[in-house]
Amino acid sequence: MLKSKRLLTLLLAAALALSAAACGSSDDKTPGDTTPQSSDTDTTAPEDKDYLYYDGADLGGETFTVFNLEKNLWDMICLIQPDELTGEIVNDAIYNRNVLVKQKLNCEIEEVNSPNYEQMSSELGKLILADDDVYDAAYIPMSTISTGVTEGYYQCLNDIDTIHLDESWWDQVLLSSTELNGRNYFAQSSAHLMGWDSLWCIFFNEDMMDDLKLEYPYQLVRDGKWTLDKMQELSHAAANLNGDESFANTDASNCIYGCTTYDSMFPKLLFGFNVEFVKMGDSGVPEVSCNTDAFINACQKLMKFISTEGDFLDAEVYDNTLKTHSQNIFANNRTLFLGYELKMAQIFRTMESSFGILPFPKLDENQKSYRSTEVQHCAMFTIPVTNRNPEKVGLLFDALSFESDKSVLPSYFNVMVEQKGLRNDESIEMLNIIKETRSFDLGIAYSWTEGLEFDINYSLLNGNDEFASQIAAKLPKIQDKIDKFVNSDN
Repeated sequence: MLKSKRLLTLLLAAALALSAAACGSSDDKTPGDTTPQSSDTDTTAPEDKDYLYYDGADLGGETFTVFNLEKNLWDMICLIQPDELTGEIVNDAIYNRNVLVKQKLNCEIEEVNSPNYEQMSSELGKLILADDDVYDAAYIPMSTISTGVTEGYYQCLNDIDTIHLDESWWDQVLLSSTELNGRNYFAQSSAHLMGWDSLWCIFFNEDMMDDLKLEYPYQLVRDGKWTLDKMQELSHAAANLNGDESFANTDASNCIYGCTTYDSMFPKLLFGFNVEFVKMGDSGVPEVSCNTDAFINACQKLMKFISTEGDFLDAEVYDNTLKTHSQNIFANNRTLFLGYELKMAQIFRTMESSFGILPFPKLDENQKSYRSTEVQHCAMFTIPVTNRNPEKVGLLFDALSFESDKSVLPSYFNVMVEQKGLRNDESIEMLNIIKETRSFDLGIAYSWTEGLEFDINYSLLNGNDEFASQIAAKLPKIQDKIDKFVNSDN
């Protein structure tokens, strides 16, 4: 059991470095640099400091109501206000963070959780149209947020003096990737842990690598040689019928796969190949970028991997208690690689085999950097336009974000650490590369390309090389959505 925790032991150490650098790149290293520097594995705790803006602040005992997703949506930690101390380390860290901030600012927090994340934006919109100021702040899924920006639901956070967006406790990657004409209508911080739980990565089974006498891919990553071809080569070496007649995914299957996931991974892989559906142009305006040879060539190369039986399995199974679900195929040592969110590290705590994490591969070695991303439904902090005094809730969540980096993040990662005396320096490096190369495909993040993503996924799975015509058919609608979004700020 000790061996099974080698990945998990990295996370406490990594958390200690997050307060200073979790959301941005260092001055001497550009995002996506594939050569880890010595600072990448620095586990020194950041300088202990206090929040500078408590002095003289008094919110007069006011209660601030926050609209939020389900507290444990998709087994991710989404809660803002725990009801009580329970002895569970993350719950209690968040609870104690709130006690501190509420005492310092003289206020209370009320959390209202929506049972349907897809309807949150429209629910908020109805209240805003009725000029009802029920919610002081709202955590809205990124995939539905563009409608709210277009309709003017959210206040510009840059105009709120109590929110210090230029500080490290706000996600600088998100802010720079999604600003519209230099303005930010939503933000992300460690006040809400879904941003970390939803970070996509590649899990791999170290014990299976040992049995197959294969080298762990850590050095490939360091050398900038962790590519799709190398991932498929290792996947092919692992694929084995193991007595089965086929690689069909059934309850009776014993076969071994090279890589397993579900089809939400495909756009993330394409993003990792340095191609996007929509990107931010040099002029600061989102631009369609999937109607290029580079995008289509990346799709064609990915399709060859996906269509190779045994090397790859799309285990699109919704019931995670079933043997055929991708997480259970990995937990049962029946796939070498698994594409999933970082949240799975908590679920795999009982897994006896040793495993590690990797960034998504490059398309080829000519690609300059690795690229990572989050779930497109990740919750984003917003302030509705109906809030007549946004400076108050801005101060509250600025303080919560600061205190979260200082006290909640170490506890969050501690959940994944059972043997604190051990270190997996390789995985520390990999996690740092993943977090430092995070960015967002705007088409996916804002759901502008949702229909096209479905078409591309279907073609990838079925070996249908009609990407160019599919893109051409959807472009007018995508461009119309982008234009409405851009013009909403004029």
